[in-house]
Amino acid sequence: MEQERTQVQRRKEALQKIRSGYSALFKNIDDTLTYFAPEGDEDTKAMFLDEPEFKAQREDLKKLVDSMLELFGQAENPAQAQTIAGEKVKAATELKKKNLAKIVEEARPLEQSYRQLDLFYKNAGPNKLEHVTILNIDKSMVNDPDDETLTSKVRDILAEPHLRIDQDKVYSLMVIPGFLGEKLIQTYADIAHDNKVLFMSDYKDMPSVETTLKYRNSPEGEKIGGMQKYWSHAVMFANWINMRGKYADLGEKDNLYGSPAMAITGKLYASKISQPAAGVQFGEVKQSGGLKYDINQPQVGLLSKAGLNALADFYQQNSPWEATTMFNGANLELKHYAVVRTLDWIDKTLKHFLGKYTFELLDAKKRDVIHKRLVKFLDDLAENKIIEKGKLTKFERNRDQPDRVDIDFSITPLWATRTFVYKIGVSKGESPESEVS
Repeated sequence: MEQERTQVQRRKEALQKIRSGYSALFKNIDDTLTYFAPEGDEDTKAMFLDEPEFKAQREDLKKLVDSMLELFGQAENPAQAQTIAGEKVKAATELKKKNLAKIVEEARPLEQSYRQLDLFYKNAGPNKLEHVTILNIDKSMVNDPDDETLTSKVRDILAEPHLRIDQDKVYSLMVIPGFLGEKLIQTYADIAHDNKVLFMSDYKDMPSVETTLKYRNSPEGEKIGGMQKYWSHAVMFANWINMRGKYADLGEKDNLYGSPAMAITGKLYASKISQPAAGVQFGEVKQSGGLKYDINQPQVGLLSKAGLNALADFYQQNSPWEATTMFNGANLELKHYAVVRTLDWIDKTLKHFLGKYTFELLDAKKRDVIHKRLVKFLDDLAENKIIEKGKLTKFERNRDQPDRVDIDFSITPLWATRTFVYKIGVSKGESPESEVS
């Protein structure tokens, strides 16, 4: 009797070992197989088989079981099964890699667009942005110099609020990422000038300073910029931003570079209008993984003379080290985009303010009120570092046209310091002169 009980106990222990072994095997293959383990709960198994939320898992498990049955049918022993499984895994891995490489290649233009848009938002700051209009246009249409559909649309969007008397919905900045070519850049510069908007865009994505300057001095490249006033509203950037590293394991040959103009426009959106986005304090680009090429101070100067705002890695940060427009005439105020932007803003503000008094009977008392408000406006601009100083030099009714009031202003803009020239005195001889710009 005792012997029979011992044998029963041994069989129970053996069965428990078998069940434990199956459970471990199931768990190693796939967690969902544990629903069907010998010691599994019947209610739990029924739930897995019947409930709709497990449908996707059931389908995946069925595919797995089918693959296992196929594998076991092909193999004569465990070693052969392991070899066949290894070959299948290798083939699947290679196919996955090939498909991922294709996805990365096909999605690269779209990825670049979204990452460039992210550059704008990240550099505009954490606050919710208002009064931003985004046009989602196919790149082929954007870059087609003969298709006027987009340029006409942009002109209409900017002109509609600009041509109104009230100016509370006018635009200040327009950015188009990438190099558009001579004809389109000129077209958008003209549109921007007509509507008192800064047009921000990029120069060609070149591998070095030398190649950038070579193209700039080519017959096509040298056409961009000039003495016409509309070039004062065009701002171009060089040395593109590394938005992410290349996927070398997928065969990608280069990093994904993007528009510096998008990043700098974001910074200008969030900055005081008189402050250019350049230098250490106000120019650091967020979300930058580096720049296309290394550049030193003299090379920044060469690009600056060519009308290009170059980004450089100085002081362990990526920033523009110039704030110039594409205007190359004699008027200094038209060469500095922050000054152009400030004067445009003052013009729009005055138009908006004075429009409120149109068709009023301006007696001496009312004229005095307007005069005082204009003087205070100029004083406030100076106090808030928008201009250095401003003066109302003329405010009188036109003698020949009595329904007209002539107003003249004298504005001294604030100039961002771009160059320090210093001498170190010595006891004898000439003092050497150095320059930082």
